[in-house]
Amino acid sequence: MVWCKSNVLLLISEHQRREEDFRKQSVKKKMLWLKIASEFNKASDGHFSGAQFEQKWKNIT
Repeated sequence: MVWCKSNVLLLISEHQRREEDFRKQSVKKKMLWLKIASEFNKASDGHFSGAQFEQKWKNIT
């Protein structure tokens, strides 16, 4: 996956949109990353996994 500026900004935006869910103990983080990947893939016709988004998030935070 190429992490150009627009991809990183989309990741940040999607994470911020779900920030409350990420803080909840009862919500599985893996499912949130899968949802983010799904949204990204719809918008870009990509085939990226939730794990790739989670790893990038860890790298930038």
